[in-house]
Order: sequence, then C-alpha cells, then structure tokens
Amino acid sequence: MSVDTLPPDGVQPDEFRDRLHLAVFRNPARQRIELFASLDRRDRRNRRFVARPMVFDGINPAMQADPAVSMSDSEAQVLADQLWAAGFRPTQGHGTSGQLAATEKHLDDMRCLVFQSHGIEEGIKRCLPSASPQ
Repeated sequence: MSVDTLPPDGVQPDEFRDRLHLAVFRNPARQRIELFASLDRRDRRNRRFVARPMVFDGINPAMQADPAVSMSDSEAQVLADQLWAAGFRPTQGHGTSGQLAATEKHLDDMRCLVFQSHGIEEGIKRCLPSASPQ
C-alpha cells in the first residue's frame, strides 16, 4: 500500500520505496481489533520500519489537515480483505446476511402467492405455518 511520506531517518530518498503492508487481527483478550503497518524496505542498518500508535495534533481549525494514510483503490481492497478475514462485514451493501435472509423470505412469499393463485395444493401445504420448521 503506498503512502505519501518522506523516507525515515537514515534512509536515502533513492533507496526508499513507500510501500506499506497492513495486517488486521482480532485481539480477544483486549476486545480490540488491531491494525499493524510496516514498510517493505529496510535501511542500511537492516532496520524494519513499523507504524507506531497514531498521534493526534491540535491544529488551527482554518488549517488544512493532511490525511493520516493515503491509498489507491487496490490498496483499499487489501485493507477491506484483511478486515473481512478478521470477521468484519459491511452493515449495508450487497450480499449481507440480513439482505440474503430478507430476499429468501420474499421469494418464499412469492412462491406461496403463485401456488395459491394456480391452486397448487402441494405448494400451498408448504406455505402453511404448521409446515415450517421450528
């Protein structure tokens, strides 16, 4: 994931590739989701560069703030995939479990209406509340 940033201290600009790797983990002991970030290059001393906890600075409300992280669409997809792997699902959008259940219920209702309108006894029996699994 690219990040618009300057090279860390001790790294020459021509050696620096601003590639960021993200990993998302659930920490059940802390009841938190943890995001880890590291750069894919090391400096001359073979140090790995990792993101430290985010710091919030107070600024004048009239000032333009820089983004904390900037990423491309494909890099955002990597983050979304990592969050999905950690168990997160969108609250709205295509393919959520709630929408699927609502669609299945709607299709069942439509089948019952068709069975009733065409007098299909076998289908009508399946639509009766006593026939549904409990």
